[in-house]
Amino acid sequence: MGTIMVGFIDRIKVPYWLFLLVLISMGSSTFVDDFYHKPIQSHPSNKDIIIAISSLGNERPVAGTLYYRSKEMQHYLEIPMVYENTEWFGIIPAVQLISSFIEYAIILEMDDTDLYAFPREDPFKNPYKIMILQDDGKRLFKTSGFDEGNLKTVNMDMMILSPEPGEVLSADQVVVAVSFFGVDDIDYNTIHISIDDVDYTEKAEISTGLFSLVPGKLKSGKHKISVAAKNIHGLEIMPEHWSFTVAKHGFDIAEKIVYNGSISMLTSKENIDDNILNISEIRGQINGGVNWIHTQSNFRFTSRESPYSQALNRLSTTFKMSDYLTIYTGDFYPNLSSYLIAGKRVRGLGVSVTFSWLNLDIISGELNRSVQWKGKTDQGYTLNSLYTTVNHGGSHTYYLDRTGYTFTRSIDTYRLSANYKSKMFFGLYFLKSKDDPHSVFKNISSKATITVDSMATGLTPGVYTLEELETSVSEANGILHFSESNWGGGDPEDNLVIGFDTKAYFDQRQLSTEFSWNMSLYNRNIWDGAITRTELDTTLDDSLDGLIGTQYDEYGLIVGTPLMIDTTLIFDPTSFEKIFTINQYMTPLFFYDVMTFNEHPIATLVNMPSAAFHLRINGRYPGNTFYVEYRQVGPQYISFGNPYLTTNIREFSISDQIALLDYKLIFNLGYQYQDNDILKTEVDPLRTQIFSSNIMLNPGPNVPSFTMSLQSIKRSKEIKEFDELLDLRENSVTSNAMFSVNVPFTLKQMKSIFNVNYNSVVNTDLLAEERMDGYIFPKTNTNIISVNLMNTVSQNLRLKFAGYQATIHIPSYTTSDMLSEFNRLSLSAEVHYSTMNNKVRYLGYIASITNSGLTTINMFNGRIGCEVDIWKNILIRIAGSLQLYEYLEAEMEDPSLDETEKPPASSYELNTTGLQLSIHYKF
Repeated sequence: MGTIMVGFIDRIKVPYWLFLLVLISMGSSTFVDDFYHKPIQSHPSNKDIIIAISSLGNERPVAGTLYYRSKEMQHYLEIPMVYENTEWFGIIPAVQLISSFIEYAIILEMDDTDLYAFPREDPFKNPYKIMILQDDGKRLFKTSGFDEGNLKTVNMDMMILSPEPGEVLSADQVVVAVSFFGVDDIDYNTIHISIDDVDYTEKAEISTGLFSLVPGKLKSGKHKISVAAKNIHGLEIMPEHWSFTVAKHGFDIAEKIVYNGSISMLTSKENIDDNILNISEIRGQINGGVNWIHTQSNFRFTSRESPYSQALNRLSTTFKMSDYLTIYTGDFYPNLSSYLIAGKRVRGLGVSVTFSWLNLDIISGELNRSVQWKGKTDQGYTLNSLYTTVNHGGSHTYYLDRTGYTFTRSIDTYRLSANYKSKMFFGLYFLKSKDDPHSVFKNISSKATITVDSMATGLTPGVYTLEELETSVSEANGILHFSESNWGGGDPEDNLVIGFDTKAYFDQRQLSTEFSWNMSLYNRNIWDGAITRTELDTTLDDSLDGLIGTQYDEYGLIVGTPLMIDTTLIFDPTSFEKIFTINQYMTPLFFYDVMTFNEHPIATLVNMPSAAFHLRINGRYPGNTFYVEYRQVGPQYISFGNPYLTTNIREFSISDQIALLDYKLIFNLGYQYQDNDILKTEVDPLRTQIFSSNIMLNPGPNVPSFTMSLQSIKRSKEIKEFDELLDLRENSVTSNAMFSVNVPFTLKQMKSIFNVNYNSVVNTDLLAEERMDGYIFPKTNTNIISVNLMNTVSQNLRLKFAGYQATIHIPSYTTSDMLSEFNRLSLSAEVHYSTMNNKVRYLGYIASITNSGLTTINMFNGRIGCEVDIWKNILIRIAGSLQLYEYLEAEMEDPSLDETEKPPASSYELNTTGLQLSIHYKF
């Protein structure tokens, strides 16, 4: 072993020591209080993206969620993060990396109601961006269907006749048959079929609309079929892959059952400033199938599961019966529409029925489970001392309130869609989501404690349980008022969404149009149920006269412009309470603005505050992909199934993508206009114009590739009358430049990839000369550079070095130029080494992290681990970690002090140590 390492050091010492010297002047990170995250600048499209956050202090979140989307998506998909070795991990699968950019944000949930967000300010409107470096095998074309993505292929829409996916056959019954009647303009000369990667094309019989193949005798076991082709325009058609099984002897039931899976058991122990944190988890996946029925089950059970927070355990099973029926149970993440439900976790049941011309999707379950209290003082009950009143006789009434709870939020969603010859699609959908006020109890655990302060006259300050508080109030001859509903911890809500979407293909499926229209109803308080007709009569006026919106003067004469809506002509809201709760807290009270309808009826209907719609035209031609879109989401549009949808926005977008040199050189130009001037009541609308360009050069494998993106964002908001001390006018330009270079090379038989990423964000205030002296422009400028060097020294040894540096200029009153500069630095090295024919694998990782500015944070992270294949498909993994932490306040050194009087030099303190043991079994 020593000889190997000496030889290795001798080979790398010249190039890598020079490289490390370069890294010393680079690096950075993003700190949010007790957590550290290094944003990823670029990533190859053929590998999963691992997003990590390190814990710096003593706080530990109870859950972490990663949200991500491609640049074409209007919604975020969510992935639960996993905690290991002082870090939270979330993985974006490589199959999703089909766009030129991926945007992501992270939310960490603490034990109480606090949340940590990355980015810190408005993470869903200003997410991190990852530039995706497309490999040579991916070309940027759109797939068919309602959810567009970038791929090199067009949809095949072929029909598998035999054998069906997962079918079990005897050797003499295998006949492969596929219908091409649903495929437009296929070039039959390009059809290619293989079984287990063996070409059978010459043995196949191909005719118009159909091909068949009798492969001959195949060995017993599982086999994979692949079918590929091109259309007459030279575009590759999306290949089809499916599997079947050949039985040994007839149909032995044991041979029909196909199963595999894995299970992992993990336990970790951390010492955080003398506080011990133990975590245990069991994770696994089981796949099985009998003939044409397949199942996939995933589970995760963690010791962090707690009744004081939302569920952290995950259990899901998917049943797939051929291509016609899919059933989801447990925890799953449906995606039916950006305006309906898109990537939000549901715990319940989902059913998808698919035919050639008709689809039906049904979802029923819970978005949130009930949480009775948060497990801390004043997180179950709160005494509102300010409201204490004095009664006749001198006694007091004390007001107790319920806090720290979460209602059960149910969801029921239905979508029915039909298509005509796979060229015209039409879908209708409906979502109902509602909180259950009865899922939270008035009286909870006797362990719940309440703080009583000195303002509660007559009571001794301290911490009480409910029983103790009731006793103290009784001894003080007081009254404890505790309402049955309308508690201060939050109101139950109701939501209803209806909508439709349609899509049509033209010009041999190279041109498509789509339109979607949606409307929502939202009620922010359903404690008291639906409003009655009597209450409806007095909603907009104070007279019970059978007319809505009619007011009278002292002589009984009608004044103003009355609505005079007869309540007898309106349906009874209480009879529709199961569909939606109608009362004074609903949004909107009316579907449209009745005051502007007479003058502008069409504009009033189009700009309904609770409506959302978009119209999009997509073009997908050889070497050229483009789209034009108009989208509008009203300020009152709400869907519990997609709480991250940006509202109050009107947007026009156009994008054109040109591919040259056999898709090795790709240009992308785009323009986007946004404003929030949907309603006439918007006095000072904010207008945004975005110009963007992107160039990707990827000549092929093992040669350098280059990606560059330039973006200019112009924002304007005119305010005619304003206070100079509060100048909210906006007229600014944000210039964003990003580029990435990938250089693969070989040095002394070592295969390496050198990657450099640069990102610059510069904000310019175009009103700087008009501002008053001392005005601070609230924009942050950043310069970020990251360097990565990945090496394959040998079959057994891989290395990775990384450096990341950022200079951030934040507006501040503390400096003369009103900008505070922060420098953020991160250096890391990682080694993977295997021995004993790859049965034993070692991992080592070290990282140095520094954040300097008004304060200085230094952190050193180290991890070491080992994996051993101990027997067949069982491996054991052991890993240890430590974290050294230093925090320094920036202060001016006093030169008059003697050396003996100056504060001692700082030193690192051991903040966290951890040990993790896991066993993994694959079957």
